[in-house]
Amino acid sequence: MKKKQNLTVFLLLGIFCTTAAQNLPQKKVKPYDTWIKSTDNYSIVKGILHDVQDSSIRISHQYKDDFATYHFRDIDQVKIRRKNNVMKGVLIGGGIGLITPFIANPGSGRDSDLTPLVNAVLSVPFTIFGAAVGAGLGSLKITIPISGNRNNFEAYKSKLNYFAVNKNEDFAINNSPELQNIQGTVKSKKIKTAIGYEHESYIGIVNGPSFPIGDLNHDVMINNRNLKAKTGFSSKVINIGYRLKGKRGISFAYFQNQYNAQSGDPEEWWSLNGILIGPMYSYNIGEKFIFDIKPRIGLAGLAVNTDIDIQHDGSGLVFNPALGFRYNFHRRWCIISETGYFFSKQKIIEFDTKNFQSLNLGIGIAYRYK
Repeated sequence: MKKKQNLTVFLLLGIFCTTAAQNLPQKKVKPYDTWIKSTDNYSIVKGILHDVQDSSIRISHQYKDDFATYHFRDIDQVKIRRKNNVMKGVLIGGGIGLITPFIANPGSGRDSDLTPLVNAVLSVPFTIFGAAVGAGLGSLKITIPISGNRNNFEAYKSKLNYFAVNKNEDFAINNSPELQNIQGTVKSKKIKTAIGYEHESYIGIVNGPSFPIGDLNHDVMINNRNLKAKTGFSSKVINIGYRLKGKRGISFAYFQNQYNAQSGDPEEWWSLNGILIGPMYSYNIGEKFIFDIKPRIGLAGLAVNTDIDIQHDGSGLVFNPALGFRYNFHRRWCIISETGYFFSKQKIIEFDTKNFQSLNLGIGIAYRYK
C-alpha cells in the first residue's frame, strides 16, 4: 500500500489552503474586470468596475479619472471576473496536475526505483491538462442580468457594489424581505434564487481514514496468509456537487480506498475503486456553513494487490449514504468535511461473495462555481 499517501495528501491540502488564503480580503483594492452588454445587443464595453450609483454604474480602464457612466436603461447584462483569474487558474491547475502522479503513485515494490522517472514523464500531460482545466475554471464570469429594468438593477445593486473598486456603504449587502420580494419582469423574479445560492456548486478533493467493518474486517485466509484488512485510507479524488435549484442538486465522486493486510507484508493490500452518483440536498446554516445530505450509488471493483500483480479481484454495486459540511472561507473556495458509510457486495470467484463495508471520514478543499 502507498504508505506515505496520507502525509503527502494532507501536505497538499495545506498548500491549497495557504494559496487560497492569499486571496482573502486584504486592505489593498481587488479589481474586477467588467463587461457591459448594452440593450441594443451590439455594444460590449470592457473595463474595471469602479463604483455603483443610484441608477448607473461607472467603469474605468486604468484606475484613472476617465470614467464611463452607464445608466441601467442602457444595460442588458453585466459580466464580472476577478482580474488575472485565468492566469491564477492556469498556475493552480498546472501545479495540481504536476504533482498528481507523485501522489497517486509514490512508489513501492520491485519497480520503485523507476517510479520517479515514470511519474516525471506522466506529469507532463497531467500538467497540460490541469492548466487547461484551470484556465477554463478561471475564465468563468459572474453574469448579472439587468435587461434595462430598474427592479433588476435595484436587486443586484448590492452585489455590483461588492465587486466595485470604490464601494458605496449605502449599497451594502441587503437580503431583506423587501428587497427579495421586488416585483417586476420575469427575470427580476429570479433574483431571489440567484442571490441566495451564489457559487454553491463545487469541485474538489476529500481525503481521510477508512475503517473496514464488513467481511474484510475478519480473517481472510489466502495461501495460508491472513489478509484481513486494517484501517486504511479513502480518497475522493474527484468530488463534485452541482446545485440545480433551491436545495436540490447532484453529487458525483470518483473514489479510491486502500487497506493494508493483517499479514504485515507492505506489498499485500486491498483496494476498492469506483464511481458514485446521486442526489444532493443542501441546507444553509448561517452565511458561510452548508450542510449536505448525499445518498449515492455506483459501481466499484475490489482487489487484493501484491508487489507483482492483482491476485484476486471482484466487482459490484456500492451504496454510499454520506453527510457533509462546507465552510465557505472565500468567494471561490470552501473547506469540505464528509462522513459516509460504504456497502458493496463484491463477487470474487475464489471467495464467493464478500460484503465490503466501511466507515469513512474525510476533509478537503473545493473550488466554488456557478
